[in-house]
Amino acid sequence: MDGRDKPGHDDVEGYMRKYRLPFIALLFCAPAFAADAPPAPPYITLDQVDFTHLLAPPPAPGTAEQQRDIAAVLTMRANASAAERERAVADAEITPYRFADVLGPKFRENNLPKTDAFFKHVLDSIGPFIGAGKNYWHHDRPFVMDPNVRSPDAMIKGVCNSKGPGSPPTALCPHGINYSYPSGHSTYGTVVATLLGEMVPEKREALLARGRQYGDSRVINGVHFPTDVEAGRVEGTVMVVLMMQNARFRADLAEAKAELRQVLGFSP
Repeated sequence: MDGRDKPGHDDVEGYMRKYRLPFIALLFCAPAFAADAPPAPPYITLDQVDFTHLLAPPPAPGTAEQQRDIAAVLTMRANASAAERERAVADAEITPYRFADVLGPKFRENNLPKTDAFFKHVLDSIGPFIGAGKNYWHHDRPFVMDPNVRSPDAMIKGVCNSKGPGSPPTALCPHGINYSYPSGHSTYGTVVATLLGEMVPEKREALLARGRQYGDSRVINGVHFPTDVEAGRVEGTVMVVLMMQNARFRADLAEAKAELRQVLGFSP
């Protein structure tokens, strides 16, 4: 295994550090995550699937496919409404509560300790896969490939990129290089939308649509290509299938589902 095969930092991990509550202080007050207990093992591990063999590689530089990808970013950014741009920036936050616009105002962290703990552990479990893919392909961000892609300053600050691997951390880029393919946000949005759809099937169609929108927000922001987003959707779907084979995952999902349905007022 060479250095490119090793998982590294990625946009999910960067935003986790930025947006999550001081995780290690609370870890949701759930007994399984008590400070004196060993950390729970992940729901899925890197030896279960190698996405570098499962996913097609990103478009190669200078190809017609790459030009189509760049054109699609420019078109989506140009056609996005002010409301879509505002939502896209807000969607940079890595949290299941971006889906509250589907599930309603009761879908809040302080109402759902078991659900919150479950989704945090899901995020911890899938993060290494996303970093591994980014560091394997070293695919540059749209705003690096084409100067016509002008991303919001807040987005560029969070998704640092430059030509070539191994860029050191800086004040603006505390986690160093953070590549484009596949999209960690799209992977995460797909996983969350699929799991919430399992928990609240009455809202499944709207949740899945919101998950796709969550990925599309990355293109509107100019920090991902459509091919990055589609690869993330494949990753997220496969991850859910593999996690479903884990008995502990199914038990935790059932507990979170019961809590969520009760809080939202759905029948058991």
